[in-house]
Amino acid sequence: MSAEGFIILDKPEGLTSRQALDRLRHLLRERRAGFAGTLDPLASGVLLCAFGIATPLLAYRTEDDKEYQAAITLGSATSTDDREGPVIAEGPWRSITLAQVTDALASLQGTQWQRPPAYSAIAIGGERLYTRARRGEPIEAPPRQVTIYRIALTHFAPPSVHILVHCSKGTYIRALARDLGILLGSQAHLGALRRLRSGPFAISQAASLPALEQRLQHSQPPPLLPLLAGIPDIPQIPIDNIQISRIRNGNSIPLAHPSGIIAVIDITERRLIAIGTSAGGLFHPHRVLVSSSSPTATPAAHEQEYSEPAARHTQPPNASYTAS
Repeated sequence: MSAEGFIILDKPEGLTSRQALDRLRHLLRERRAGFAGTLDPLASGVLLCAFGIATPLLAYRTEDDKEYQAAITLGSATSTDDREGPVIAEGPWRSITLAQVTDALASLQGTQWQRPPAYSAIAIGGERLYTRARRGEPIEAPPRQVTIYRIALTHFAPPSVHILVHCSKGTYIRALARDLGILLGSQAHLGALRRLRSGPFAISQAASLPALEQRLQHSQPPPLLPLLAGIPDIPQIPIDNIQISRIRNGNSIPLAHPSGIIAVIDITERRLIAIGTSAGGLFHPHRVLVSSSSPTATPAAHEQEYSEPAARHTQPPNASYTAS
């Protein structure tokens, strides 16, 4: 039987998100898998992984905000904006005060235009920036709008600055570290990063890779969360067997519900049947879920694997994943 559901992984340092996912895929013996929200190799923390029929549901997690715990090192900038790249510039840091750091962090809060790092998975002209950077052809990515909802100083021991950050999707904490150094009249890079939350999924819910490997190697059932656990913020409407049959045949059904994205579930078994749009008194299915364990299961043409680009300097040049 295929593995179907979600695992909230506490990704360890030293692995790309893709490598961590592949370890789980191998243990679960599941071909279809993906993750939401790439973490670089130096980062640890919450990585939402999906398996089997749950994989397409990652498309509904692309807008999730994030929370991070970060350590920034003042006094030097690197080519990658983190500790893994060579130092390319240095600046004074001994005279930087707590008040200056507090003021600089406050100025970084809010909606702003951020320039992504040269070593990033952003594609320009069909090619990842990290690929060009590895060839010695780094180019500036166009700035993109991000929001820092909250940024707080938790520890100041120059040249180290420790912060908590709540931010929108697409925010590079590496770039935030770089910009902090510039604001302080110095240089800076990211020394360590841990994701504490991704959307509704928190580090307190996450399982470590060694614990998961031990559990699965001892033939214990995998700790998979059900499909509905992956979309807790989407309204759920129960429907009956006749409505289910119509949806599985590709038809819309009458449904009195405010306009927006909703999930319809089996009224008796509380299983996810489909996700779609409610409008004008009708439910229009976008994604119909059929368990791979069902004898009538046939993957819909629009169901595909969703995962994000793996980290910039370990990703094979020919790899291709869908970014969010």
